[in-house]
Formats: sequence, structure tokens, C-alpha cells
Amino acid sequence: MTLQAALLGYGDLRPLWFVCGLLVSILASWVISRRVRSRRSPWRLMVASAFVFSLGFVVFLTERGPFLGRTQRKEFRMSWKVEPVEADGALHRIQQSGVRLEFVDFPGHFVVILSEELLQHLRQQPAGLVTATFDVTYDYGRASGYNYVEVAGLRDWVEEFSWGGTVDNPRRSPWE
Repeated sequence: MTLQAALLGYGDLRPLWFVCGLLVSILASWVISRRVRSRRSPWRLMVASAFVFSLGFVVFLTERGPFLGRTQRKEFRMSWKVEPVEADGALHRIQQSGVRLEFVDFPGHFVVILSEELLQHLRQQPAGLVTATFDVTYDYGRASGYNYVEVAGLRDWVEEFSWGGTVDNPRRSPWE
């Protein structure tokens, strides 16, 4: 990974932050112990500051802490329709029908799933509303991603790709 890619957010800089922060923490404790001119060895303060920094880092900036990677299962009522999709993929041009699921209780929000298997399953369902279940991942209390768990009773399907979006600048989000 290049530095430019890392700065643009394509890489995880937390390991670099940890090493730099640990060094700064240890250096600061060494400087403090020298300024105070304590008769004690500076190693105690350096080890203690390294421990406190590491503990704080784990709690606040890793998936092991309480603030990152929290998952909540949410169920929504959704309307669905067939949506023809034409897109240039990385290797080929895609021309197929996708399933557009629109959130009933959150107008303006939708997801599109390109899956022939899901489309056939929904065509066998009674027309109207379906129930969709998502696992929503939260970082620091804000939604950072979601995964489909179930749509209209179907739990597993093959999909080419999917995306979500909004229209008309909706006021509320289903992920809040």
C-alpha cells in the first residue's frame, strides 16, 4: 500500500498510530521523569505510560473495544420491484434485472440486489410487501455497513453485486 492510498483512507493506519503513539508516550514519560529528577528509575513510569496508552488504544480504537464493529440485527418492511440494470463492470458489461427493495418506513431509501435467484424467489411470493433482515455494523454509534441476512424468507442466494442509495434527500435513515 502506498502512502497516498493510506492517506486517502484505503488502508488501516491504526498500527502506525499505535507504534507512533507508544513511542511518544514512552518518550514523554522519560522526559517527565528527567524533569522531575526523581530518584526512582524512569523505567517504572515508562512501563506504566506504555500500559495506559496500550489499554486506551485497545478500548477506543480497535474492534476489541466497545465502540467499533458492534452489530445489530434489524428487520424492515420493504416493497420490491424488478429494476433493469445496465452497468459497466470491471470485466464485462452487465445487462440484467435486479431487485429494488424500498424501505416502507423510510421513504427515499433503497437497495438494489443483482441476483436471479432472489428475483425468482420474490416472483413466487404474493405481491406487495416483504420482510428483509439486515445485520447493521456500527462504529462509534454511526452505521458503517450492512449485510443482508434474509429477504422474504430466503437466507442464501447468489448475487453479482448490490448497492444502496437514496432519492430526494430523505430526513431519516433506516440505519440510525
